[in-house]
Amino acid sequence: MPSRKKAAAIEAYRPAIAAAAGETLGRWLAEGHTKDARGINVGECRYGNCEDFAKEVIESLGDAPDGVQEVDVAMFTLPEDGDLFEGAPFDRKLLRKHWPAVVPPEGLSWDDLNQLSEAAGFSPGTHIWVTDGKYHYDSECPDGTENFFELPFFKRVIASWDEERDSAPSP
Repeated sequence: MPSRKKAAAIEAYRPAIAAAAGETLGRWLAEGHTKDARGINVGECRYGNCEDFAKEVIESLGDAPDGVQEVDVAMFTLPEDGDLFEGAPFDRKLLRKHWPAVVPPEGLSWDDLNQLSEAAGFSPGTHIWVTDGKYHYDSECPDGTENFFELPFFKRVIASWDEERDSAPSP
């Protein structure tokens, strides 16, 4: 957990992060790199992708407090021997300790999310976004959310996986 001083600095900086994400999105849209924020996260952008967007937001912040960084879904998983991160289960201990607001969406369990990670092949580069240690920001959620599973990217992946799971024939 960050020190109180560090946490206060990040808390005070949150509006700047949201503004930088919103300004970056606005610029990308105005320059015609993508037709909407979703395009950045799903690779329909002529200019870049979620990683480029996160890098640009971080760069535009200049001298951001420690803890403001770009993260990847693989950073929250616990690869087993030989997994190389792809489809690895989520690291519940890490998330409970450092990211207590990151919990399974309603109706899903951690076991469900581990099955999703395996089915979707979550790996480095699957999705990259900006965090300040509490909130998660990307092109579709420039104001941030405490639970990265609430980012629209993950909502779409979860909904698609749910559809596939529901339509699969029962054994």
